[in-house]
Amino acid sequence: MSCFDNLTSENGTPYLIPSFKQTERRLLSVFMSLLELSPTIRGHFLGFCGYRGARTSTYKSLMEVSYSGSKYPEVRPDGLVSCKRGSTNWSAYIEAKAKRMNIRSEQIQSYIDLAKITGVDAVITISNEFARVPSELPYHLDAKKRGGKAVYHFAWADIRTLLELAKQDLELEPIEVGLLSECLRFFWDERSGISTYDAMPQNWPAFVEAASTALGFNANVKGLSEVIYGWEQERRDLCSKLTRESGALVDIRHSEGVRSTVEERSKADKKNLADNYTLGTKYFYRHTKLRLELLVDLRACRMTAALEIPFPSDKGAKAITSWCSKVLEDFPKSDASICFDWPGRNNDVLLSMESFLAEPTVVSDGKKSPPRAIRILISRHGVRNFKNRKKFIWDLEDMTLNLARSAQASSWV
Repeated sequence: MSCFDNLTSENGTPYLIPSFKQTERRLLSVFMSLLELSPTIRGHFLGFCGYRGARTSTYKSLMEVSYSGSKYPEVRPDGLVSCKRGSTNWSAYIEAKAKRMNIRSEQIQSYIDLAKITGVDAVITISNEFARVPSELPYHLDAKKRGGKAVYHFAWADIRTLLELAKQDLELEPIEVGLLSECLRFFWDERSGISTYDAMPQNWPAFVEAASTALGFNANVKGLSEVIYGWEQERRDLCSKLTRESGALVDIRHSEGVRSTVEERSKADKKNLADNYTLGTKYFYRHTKLRLELLVDLRACRMTAALEIPFPSDKGAKAITSWCSKVLEDFPKSDASICFDWPGRNNDVLLSMESFLAEPTVVSDGKKSPPRAIRILISRHGVRNFKNRKKFIWDLEDMTLNLARSAQASSWV
């Protein structure tokens, strides 16, 4: 049986400029139209859903899918996508939510039951709920009731990031680039229904409080996984915003290395939080090879963003410090410091930006060789804001994005 058999006449075609009143319908219509019109992006996205041949398949999609006949459950998936290549068929139902609406487990189970009848291979859910990987769902499904059907979940913000990166990574036709740019313009509009990660988990204040006590906490404490999961979501969401701000490809670099698994990265993050009461991440700008690093210290209630800046390689110590003072004379001085990493052990020099600009030659006195690295650091400290789930995210992003904008204004990014 085909998934297109016994469809009702009410099923609709996704439109790039939709007339749906519901926010989630408009959002899904634009996205499904993008998949319809761009084989490259379609192949890229559906590859994350377990199907690798979407780019070269015969493709068909519908919205508001329902079936006539007593044997079909009275359910209406938001979308249906189908790929056919040779004798191979692959299809998936889509359920989409927007704004603060969450995916309901019982609704997805009803789509799985429908998929068993119609031969659909998978169910894809999209909402503003984050998942570490598409196969790890933010809602519960009974594995015994899936009947072999695959279920994948994406956050709209993750799809937006995926599309931002597609502009850099994929070989797109000019018309696909234009189409993608217009879709992204809509996805970044605050009226689109896409929400970004804006609050740490409920137990965040308790962990900040515990970090400042003599007892602290260990790796087995209840709620540690939720804090790490929240941090994983935030650093991914911030990566999307850095990509958007710079118009260039920004990668997350983890201490465990690029080949590490999700589980290995989470395990390392948990150990770091339990042992050192810190959270961290590194961002890598591919085109300039600049690194932007974040460190969050729960015990000190301090967050720091550090950017390693490029400097002339053919100058000595004094010439570089002089060059640096001229380059940074208009750099925002509030909460800013500068660190020179000179050759030798324990030879770092850290000064406030204001002190350095007032007397730049001090850092190079007695030195001839150029520094190994120069970093600009922005820090914020404050117990009240740090413990607040929403204000913590706002401060972290404001601090990081302001540093990134200053770097872009200086043509480093």
